Amino acid sequence: MNDAAPEDVRTFTAPDGARWEARVIARGAASAYLSPKVGRPTVQFSRLDGTPAPRRYALLAAASLAAMGEDALAALWGRARVH
Repeated sequence: MNDAAPEDVRTFTAPDGARWEARVIARGAASAYLSPKVGRPTVQFSRLDGTPAPRRYALLAAASLAAMGEDALAALWGRARVH
């Protein structure tokens, strides 16, 4: 499924040099289901190159992924957890 809005998908290079895709996968009620204490959008990180890695998830505090700079996106990736 590739129906995400352009501002909801970004690719970036992590500090270790790996390429990752960041995608908003849940908003509103679905996000509250994934994280009941906080209804913020949930971001899924998927590795695009090299050795496969587990997907990582984090809550988005910014208005959108497009509003984030590379450093902020890398920091969000650093806080993301494998579930």
